[in-house]
Parts: sequence; structure tokens; C-alpha cells
Amino acid sequence: MITYRTFRNWDPPTLVELWNASVASRGAARTIEVQDLDRLVFSKPYFDPKGIIFAEEDERAIGFVHAGFGSSDDQGQLNQCFGVIAMLVVHPAQRRRGIARELVCRAEEYLRAGGSTVIYAGSMHPLDPFYLGLYGGSELPGILKSDDAANQLFQSLGYRAVDECLVLQRELSGSLALTDARSKAWARQAEFEVSPQPAPANWWTACRYASLEFSDFNVRQKSTDTVIARARGWEMYPVQKSWGAEAVGIVDVHVEPDFRRQGLGCFLMIQILRHYRDNGLTLAEVQTMARNTVACRLFQRIGFREIDRGIIYRAEPRPL
Repeated sequence: MITYRTFRNWDPPTLVELWNASVASRGAARTIEVQDLDRLVFSKPYFDPKGIIFAEEDERAIGFVHAGFGSSDDQGQLNQCFGVIAMLVVHPAQRRRGIARELVCRAEEYLRAGGSTVIYAGSMHPLDPFYLGLYGGSELPGILKSDDAANQLFQSLGYRAVDECLVLQRELSGSLALTDARSKAWARQAEFEVSPQPAPANWWTACRYASLEFSDFNVRQKSTDTVIARARGWEMYPVQKSWGAEAVGIVDVHVEPDFRRQGLGCFLMIQILRHYRDNGLTLAEVQTMARNTVACRLFQRIGFREIDRGIIYRAEPRPL
């Protein structure tokens, strides 16, 4: 008989064992330890044991689901109006028994009890409370398109795809020369700055990155002494172990509106890639929304290639 219960304090080793036996996604850490969950999941100030629900048979865990909430618009607190099913794992030998469906239903009940009126499947900013560093890559991309079973499950449950991102990577062994004349000009007009482990900009950023090794990068215009472009990079441990590469994620790439379409984004990215190459890293990843054609062209121009996509789903109202 299959039973369901919420997380208990002594469950982390069981969760690790279940993860390592079940998770085989390209974009996931496939061999994790308890300390990985401590740093990247349990340490979050909003972690609620009731948000993790186990499926058990004969007192043995055979699956779990983890649900939570995203951030408010100002990224200063939770917004419990929007819930997200952040992770769903069922042991391979126990699939096709309706366990995943039941776990999803129980996660939805938890989220609605917490105040959610809209429920999503797959974490994507700002609905990204857990598992950065364990799933998805440089950012949480929703559900990776390569995860066929997960996509089929949520579609069968009436969830509708509402947004899509591209996952792009490039090796750092190739040429990192500035070939665009506009980008070369910025080498004379601006300074590239590196700030290791900077103070987080807000509460949600602190929650996401506090347990990760990250740096902020700025481009400062010399004539005005103002920052006109910025980004963040973080070393993607423990996904690095699964990929067999020293990988870095580059996120939150931003160019001030008055300086766009002038080669500045390319200048910023090349400087960041050089920085990490010179520090021994071998692979870089970025993600961007599929609808952001400007960012897609920028990343492809400097050698990034699409390796996967991420989809976020929203639950559609079900008939009574």
C-alpha cells in the first residue's frame, strides 16, 4: 500500500538516496550529498517541511514532490499568491503507477492552502525558490524539454506551457577575440570591473546565491564614471561533477537602455568569458527567454549554441 507524508528532520539521507537513484536528466546533478541539499534547499529561510511530500511503500520512500512560492515584485518577501511545483522525483522502478499524479495533487493542495490562486510547474524566475545548482544549469529554466516524462505528465494533468527559455553553452577553449569594431571601441572607453562575492542587491538574490560562489561584473564608462552594463557569474557546483567540466553560469546580463545596440553587450560578455577562462574554467552557460531575440542573437554571435530548452507550465482550471 502506498502512503504519503510530509518531510521529517531525519529525511535528508533518504531524499539523497532517492535522488541519486532516480534523477538522470542532462541538466541535473546526478550524484548529490546531504550537504548539497543543506546548502541549496534546506537553508532557505522560507523552507517549509510541509512543502516536501514523500510517497512510501512498506516504509520505503519511492518518490517525492517539493512545492514552494516565488518572490514579490520587489524581491523583498514571498508572494504566496503564486505557487510552484519545484521538483518531482519518482523512482524508475515505481513509475506508471499513478504516484507522480498523486504527488502533484497533494502539492497543489499544499499550495492552495498557503494562499496560491495560480500554480505553476517548473521553477523559473521569480518562481525559483529551490534547486538552483542542482537542476537546470545556470538558472532554473522551468522543466527542461529533454525531460520528456515530466513534460508529458504535466501536459496530461492539464498544465499549459506559458513561457519558454533557451539554454545555451560554449566551451572556453575557443577564440575570445573582440571582432566587432564597436565592441573594440569600448575597450578604450570603459573599464571592466570584477567584484567577488558582492553584497546581494535584495533579499531574494541573497536567498538564491548565498550558498554559491559568485561574482558581479560591471562595465564603467570612463567619461562619466557610471556603470553602464552589468552581469553576474557563478561556478556551477555540483552540476560540474555530473558534466565533467568546470562550468560557470552567467546570469542577469543587463545593458543600460541608452547604450544598447552599440556592441557593449558583446564587450561585457567577452570580458567575463576571458575572466573565467583565465581562472581555469572550461564551459560557460547562459539562458534567455526564447522571445528575447536580441539576447539570443548576442549570445549566438559570441559562440553560444542551444543545447536544450526550458518550459514553465501553468495549471489550467479543472472541471468539478
